[in-house]
Amino acid sequence: MKATLFLALVAVLLAAQVRPSAGVQSQTVPFDVSLTVSGPPSTATIATLPLNFGASTTSAGSGQGGVVVLASQGLQYSIALDGGTHPPTNGYRTMFSQTADIIPYTLTTDAAHTLLWGNGTSYGNTVPGVGSGTYQSYVVYGQTVSGPAGTGGQGLYTDIVTATVNF
Repeated sequence: MKATLFLALVAVLLAAQVRPSAGVQSQTVPFDVSLTVSGPPSTATIATLPLNFGASTTSAGSGQGGVVVLASQGLQYSIALDGGTHPPTNGYRTMFSQTADIIPYTLTTDAAHTLLWGNGTSYGNTVPGVGSGTYQSYVVYGQTVSGPAGTGGQGLYTDIVTATVNF
């Protein structure tokens, strides 16, 4: 109905402006042209690579894991690592054995193990980034903690840390 009414109105307006004449006449009328381009919503995804401290005859160890982020071009984000599934020991993350022995450890952003990586509230700071539209890799450095050593006897020690990308 609206389309029919619109076409009828256009026909009336055109008929009112068309006048037979002896000479050539013209009328110029501008019209607007536009295009709105909207990209996909800004997004970020995260994946992890496991950290393995290796095998040792003592509770001392270090290793590397990783976090990979794919974020929209220009999107600012931060990567947080939580405290793991086990309760902390003296403020450190802990790995537990099947017999409930523990070994405390830290996760850092640097090989010197000085910049703790956490969630911004506990265990250290988050790691900031800016999306490039391609995969960006971050190394997670781990080291067992000497001093407030756990009760580590022989066996396999594990923990599960959750990585989160906030944007």
